[in-house]
Amino acid sequence: MTAKLRTAIGVCAVVLALIVLLWVRLDADALNARLSEHMSHYGNASMQSEKTAVTFMHGIGLRLDQVKLDHPDFQLQAKHINISLRLLPLLMGQIKVDTLDMHDALFKLKSNAVDLSATFISRLPVERIHLIRSTVEAPDGTPLLSNLQLELRGLGTEHETLWEFNAQKEKQAVSGHGRLLFHQGYIESGFGKIKLANLPVAKLSAFAPASLMHWIEGEGNNLSGSVTMDISQHQTWALFGEMMLENEPNKLAVKLRGKLSHLSDGKLEWKDSFIHLDGQAVIAIVGSCEHNNCSTTLDAKNIELMRWHPFIPKGVTFHRNISGTTQLMASLKWNEKTWQGQAALELNDASFQSDNQTIALPPLHLDVYELSGSTTTWNAKSHISSSNVTGTINVLSDQKENGDKNLELETHDSDSALWQPLSNLLLSSLWLKPVLQASGSIQGSVHLHQHEKKKTLELNIDATPAHINYQPWGNKAVNVVARCQVDITITDHTPSAINMNRCQLDASNITGLNWSQKKEQHALSIETLKLDFDSLKKQSIAVPASMQDITGQLTGSGSSHWKASQHWTANLRGSFQLQHIGTQDWHSDGEVQIDKGTFSSEHLLVDGIFGKASLQGSFNQTSQRGDIDIISGTLDWSSLPPLSSPLLQISLRGEIKQAELALLHNQWHKIRSTYSLSQGTLTLKKLQSAFAAGTLTSKQVVFLPTPDGLHIQGDILGQNIQLDQVQGLSEWMQADMSGSLQANIILKGLITSTIPERNWQHTWRHSNGDILIYSGNWKQHKKAESLSERLGFKSPSLTHAYAYKKLEFRFRVFENRADISGISLLSHGHTFQGKASMNSDSDLTGTIQNNTDQSHWLLDSPLPQILWRQE
Repeated sequence: MTAKLRTAIGVCAVVLALIVLLWVRLDADALNARLSEHMSHYGNASMQSEKTAVTFMHGIGLRLDQVKLDHPDFQLQAKHINISLRLLPLLMGQIKVDTLDMHDALFKLKSNAVDLSATFISRLPVERIHLIRSTVEAPDGTPLLSNLQLELRGLGTEHETLWEFNAQKEKQAVSGHGRLLFHQGYIESGFGKIKLANLPVAKLSAFAPASLMHWIEGEGNNLSGSVTMDISQHQTWALFGEMMLENEPNKLAVKLRGKLSHLSDGKLEWKDSFIHLDGQAVIAIVGSCEHNNCSTTLDAKNIELMRWHPFIPKGVTFHRNISGTTQLMASLKWNEKTWQGQAALELNDASFQSDNQTIALPPLHLDVYELSGSTTTWNAKSHISSSNVTGTINVLSDQKENGDKNLELETHDSDSALWQPLSNLLLSSLWLKPVLQASGSIQGSVHLHQHEKKKTLELNIDATPAHINYQPWGNKAVNVVARCQVDITITDHTPSAINMNRCQLDASNITGLNWSQKKEQHALSIETLKLDFDSLKKQSIAVPASMQDITGQLTGSGSSHWKASQHWTANLRGSFQLQHIGTQDWHSDGEVQIDKGTFSSEHLLVDGIFGKASLQGSFNQTSQRGDIDIISGTLDWSSLPPLSSPLLQISLRGEIKQAELALLHNQWHKIRSTYSLSQGTLTLKKLQSAFAAGTLTSKQVVFLPTPDGLHIQGDILGQNIQLDQVQGLSEWMQADMSGSLQANIILKGLITSTIPERNWQHTWRHSNGDILIYSGNWKQHKKAESLSERLGFKSPSLTHAYAYKKLEFRFRVFENRADISGISLLSHGHTFQGKASMNSDSDLTGTIQNNTDQSHWLLDSPLPQILWRQE
């Protein structure tokens, strides 16, 4: 065997031995187990995979599918990982990983803190790590980085590691590069730069304690810019950079600088740290953390109030319209579960907006002497004061675990210069007009409960020493008693419940009032109410528009429930006492009982410029119907105004037991009748009345008021009416008349405000009747003709005078004329008989025959003249 052959055989044997050795070493499951053991040894992590295979794609390596890696600070899930192994160490039975490629990996952070020691990464048995299309999630599942590309080169506990990464999603992007020098697994020094583009501020909450960041509102705020870090000896990190904080339509320039020291495991300190905002505003920060127990102090100057909005708990919205410059001194301690602190805030040049109106606030000092909270709750106790203003306002506020929030303001003898603007601010936050004007001191408390969809406002106020002007509710003078406990619930910007207890306003008071609205249902209860409308007007305190003209005093209690489509009196029950209740034209006194919207009274006195009446009966507000008896009363019909539209809808019926009526300058006495009033029409039945020393009766007569006058239709029977006592008759007839009248008349006509001398047919049509006059006398007036008569020194002489024992006739009125038939006149022993007619111009024509001497007479004259002419 030649030397060459022996050499070839030797080489083949070695190669074969290496192949066999490599084949033995390349047991995928064994390699995976040893690699997992290394991970556990170096980084306190466990790794599992569903499938393992040897690959030769990029040298010798492993491919792990569906990988899961657990670490105390994070969890890793990857579709597959390619691990490149070094050949020589592998042949010697050692695991040396050259490159770790992860595809489509998902990192889930388990804590809110970043481990700045980076011990786990530096001690991994890997020289290079490459992440492709990876995602990083916060502990709550919020995506922090998407489509992450990360490369780490030169890993080792005593190496300088280069790092580079970028992540982008739509317009959001984060990228960076730098180097880290490790010594014994800890960062010795380093340098790096990170760039941000449209990164949501809310994502930074993953790197802060949950106790502080859980309720911080960051949505809508985006950061763009760059940060540079320089790591020097003793684990001190110097940070500086420039950012642009954007929240449309606002942009804020931010400059950062400071020092962060990582002195030992679990301990951090930051000092010489400043945040510059808008050029003039600056925040100085000093603090430390040790094993997740942290503390910091803030000294902020010239900060616009709106810059603190992201750090105010979600759901608290009253501050949104406030603007001003703040000075803040605060100290805060926190851990993963709770936080507490103190703060002093100065607010200057402040104002708030309401309906495009700017309302100024005085300089305010907020001293927060107790401040604490957790991931879902917070509690604050503070004082509000103002320079050169008497008094303070104590403020208690908190948030419960269910999200409910409370705000309580308490003041004792606080000057209006402090509580007035804050009251207007509170009114504005409740969607009410902030137009309160005041002077003087006030004491009491305001408690606001804020739920998810509603707010409840509790007021316990004594404003007696203060002057308060709030339009349209009026003007309360100094020392007018004003105290009340009120609870107002507001749902979807609309009051849904009001509860009042022991309230007093001047001479008016109420023990309790409860009103609520739920969907379409309303409920109201009133306990011991006393409303003195006269004192309210005297003090210039306004009442609802529907009650502005009311005077007098109302007392009583009641309750009601009704649908939105009903009037609130539909189901009203209760009892109320009226004392001179009414308007300047009328008022009423008496007790009124109410049952299911029906008002009733045993004795109600109504008095006014139209007359007065004593009433008994009931009236239903919903149906607008009632049964009311007039026990006694007087009425001047001429002073009644035209009926308004609401009154035309009322229907009444009852009995007039005794009444007096002034109509057409005449008095109707001792009226008795049944009546009905419907759609403005008054119907009287079985009417009896004393009139002009006689009596009038009627089976039925109907009155209909109109703008033209009073329409009348019915029958009238008159007995022993004395003509000389009928007012207005002599003026109309231009003659003095006397006699005893008997009449049976069917009326169909109109009574106007003034009796026309002519064209009377335009007001009376289709009337008829029988007239009989005993012991009559007719003395016709004569016009004044001489100068002495015109001047009133001498009365005009009578042109005609007629005296008669009896006059009877029948009449019938048509459209254009009136027929007078059956005329029978007995005068001075002579009997006259005849007939006549009258046209629309009141021209009287007719013939009369003297039955005694058979002479004939002609009637031919315009009324009121009556001229006899013998044929």
